[in-house]
Amino acid sequence: MYADDPSWQLYAGILANLYPKHPLAKDIAGTLASIQQITATDLLECYQAFYHPSRMTLMVAGAVNPNEVLDWVVANQARKTFPRAEKIFRANLTAQRIQGPTIENRVIVLPTQRVKAAFGIKGTDKVDTISQTGLKYSLALELASSIYFGELSDNYQWLYQRGLIDDSFSFEIQVDRGFHYLIMTGETESVAEYFANLEQMLSQTTSSLISANQFEMAKRDLLGGEIAALDSLSSILNQDQGLLFGQATIFDQIKIIKELDLITVTHVWQRFLQTASFSKFEIDPRGENQ
Repeated sequence: MYADDPSWQLYAGILANLYPKHPLAKDIAGTLASIQQITATDLLECYQAFYHPSRMTLMVAGAVNPNEVLDWVVANQARKTFPRAEKIFRANLTAQRIQGPTIENRVIVLPTQRVKAAFGIKGTDKVDTISQTGLKYSLALELASSIYFGELSDNYQWLYQRGLIDDSFSFEIQVDRGFHYLIMTGETESVAEYFANLEQMLSQTTSSLISANQFEMAKRDLLGGEIAALDSLSSILNQDQGLLFGQATIFDQIKIIKELDLITVTHVWQRFLQTASFSKFEIDPRGENQ
């Protein structure tokens, strides 16, 4: 059903542009043809291989006693028996497949009201995702993106006042094992101007100076969002990094944001763009750009 969602198609489309030879380019749920080939035996084997206690992590947030919760879990599991966990053979996702060439521009036609456009930036600089160094990189990248393209930025206001973007414009940063990217999406009446101005603005950011006032405002905004998330138990759990970044939590993120300085954020942004590759993807309701 989500295959009919233009926003999903936009996101999936730009990922396929950025990583055409990588599994990121493929829908994790498969295709209609591959789904039809799944049997009950396949599902059972998948369940037994992956849904095994030795491969699970229990995360609890709330006014609880950790030792008491652990005692409950140990007592519960001791009453059960499980088959031996089979060894899992994972695909070798080589750097060449991840860092290979991007598709520079692609258009698909869907019956939307307006053109939906995505501008993707694939980072190729090396990022350490084992320690919290990678988390610091990710948060610095998010902070820099907010400074240059957030709602309070000069770039955002300039694009908005000229009707090239509306309040649908947003950006997303993902830093993970072996890949990282920045994607900017939105609806526009002039897709050619939209892309041209984004490229020009990005080229200018590597040389323009961030004022101390801009930096502090964006930093407080990012920090405020993290602190506000502490009011939600689900947000606390959802922001746990798991095996990434030394199993960092939201509390580590708040600490790192407080420590970020202007020099670090500027360096990360310039390092990211220095070797990055760009890609454009659009959903055209009229098919004029095909």
